[in-house]
Amino acid sequence: IMLMYLVLGCLMDAMAMIILTVPIIFPVIIALGFDPIWFGVIIVMTVELGLIHPPVGMIVFVIKSVVQEVSFST
Repeated sequence: IMLMYLVLGCLMDAMAMIILTVPIIFPVIIALGFDPIWFGVIIVMTVELGLIHPPVGMIVFVIKSVVQEVSFST
């Protein structure tokens, strides 16, 4: 599940990814006996990690717009 979120994070926006996948994944997580709060924390962290990775790297564009001195390669 985390690998799926990591790959999707490279290609999609965070909110769209969560809205599309959580209704499918959440009942499985509950049936397996995991805590829903920790599931949410792990999903948010994994999605943000995916948003850093190429090919899109949306977080990189946000950082570049906030800090002008930092280059994209950094």
